[in-house]
Amino acid sequence: RDAKQLVDSGKHAEATQLLRRANNSSTAGPRALRAALNLAMQIKEYSLALAIAEKLLAAQADDFEVMYLAAFAERKLNHLDKALHYSETIRNEDPN
Repeated sequence: RDAKQLVDSGKHAEATQLLRRANNSSTAGPRALRAALNLAMQIKEYSLALAIAEKLLAAQADDFEVMYLAAFAERKLNHLDKALHYSETIRNEDPN
């Protein structure tokens, strides 16, 4: 919640610090990490977003929404092979 307020007020550097802390926290649950992932994507912190996405996928490998965001972040970081891997996984496994 605090990170969202910082993002909304344009204080992206401070928000990034809070999001990194959330990612490194052993007590951050999936809901908090998902919110952190969305905020990291919003402020275009793709390396951080990818780290959060990988942490979420380690806990729930079939979360296609998180996988999509990971693919997007990989593409933005010019990691095209990894982005393609996530995209193909979604295409092959997502029934929708």
